[in-house]
Amino acid sequence: MNKSQKSLFNPKLLYSYYKKIDIPQSKIETLSEKVFNLPEEAITMGKKSGNEENVKNKIVIQLVKFLDFDEQLDVNYEESKLRKSIDVTLRLSKEDKTPKALIEVKFWKKDLDKLKKDKSNRYRSDVQQGLLYAHERGIDWFIITNGYEWRFYKTFISGQIVYNFYEEFTLESLKQEEILRKFYLLCSMLSIFDIKNLTCFSSKLIRAIESMLCLTDFFLDTFDFPFEA
Repeated sequence: MNKSQKSLFNPKLLYSYYKKIDIPQSKIETLSEKVFNLPEEAITMGKKSGNEENVKNKIVIQLVKFLDFDEQLDVNYEESKLRKSIDVTLRLSKEDKTPKALIEVKFWKKDLDKLKKDKSNRYRSDVQQGLLYAHERGIDWFIITNGYEWRFYKTFISGQIVYNFYEEFTLESLKQEEILRKFYLLCSMLSIFDIKNLTCFSSKLIRAIESMLCLTDFFLDTFDFPFEA
């Protein structure tokens, strides 16, 4: 866990949306059976012990389905040997050249903040490399996971990449129905493809961006969640 993490969204405003979401019990039971009740040995045993392929197949895909994405129509898989990751891209339609969101899959419980040398001999974490990659491709939302820990980022805000502002979940926390509703609100197909604005972003983040950009006036468009508050 990153101790410098700050909330991406205003918690009170976010809560006003996700508290009203009603997830069918059948969906929760399916998720519990396929993910929450999955023994860790099922991911870490064998020749592919804990690797990205195991994490993708046994955890990530199950959660993507829970979030209402059609694996055949909305999801695509890309392997990045340079960044040593498997990327899951989410698109609105197969005609879209740029995905709406990128999920970067890492080894089971890998430290996402550990610094390492990149191709430019700069020390960057998996989060930093992934956000830069998503930014270069013009992808709006970036999610990185080691199977257990999940982080949800806005890739760029007014052209800036902000590393320490994100929403964080773990498999353990998702067992709580309230946290699961929050996860569903932020990451479901309806939300990923329909979020248009940023007024829900936390005041700390807005002030940080204002400071970085040295702006006297900073305007954000109206945030229109696809759920009623």
